[in-house]
Amino acid sequence: MSSQLNNKYFELYQISKGLLKSEEDRYNRIDEKLNRLLTVITILLGLTGFFAKWLLATFSNPENWTEYLILTDGGLLVLILIIAWFVVLAGDRLYKLERMPIDQGMFDLFEEHKETTIYYTLSKGNKNALENNRTKTQNKISYLHSAQWLLIGASVLLIILLTSFTIYYL
Repeated sequence: MSSQLNNKYFELYQISKGLLKSEEDRYNRIDEKLNRLLTVITILLGLTGFFAKWLLATFSNPENWTEYLILTDGGLLVLILIIAWFVVLAGDRLYKLERMPIDQGMFDLFEEHKETTIYYTLSKGNKNALENNRTKTQNKISYLHSAQWLLIGASVLLIILLTSFTIYYL
């Protein structure tokens, strides 16, 4: 009976440990996506800033609706990319994921308790860490989704800007 109980709690511990590792991997993948998005937005912001400077020099006194559209669209494009950049930076904050501590309390747990209690306690600690880590991962995901929507908006503005240029120069 005791062996079955030990096996049961050992399996519970293995499952909780696997889930905790899986959540850590998920967090790291989201973090990598945010870093790639930050790179893309930074490059786009640099190119758009250079282009916006040219727009202001070229269309400093707009005379028709196309020139107004080009200036307005270019300004909105820069603004959305700046906002997206700050959103990604906010999401790129380092959150410390929770892990099982190796401290005196852990050594005391192993010295003072039976194997079933140890596995159960470790599993419970993993469960609590998993819940907290999921919350941190969800926070990162919400920033990622917001930045992606802003980038989609910037893409639409870029298409409008290119269309306006085409109309203007035809």
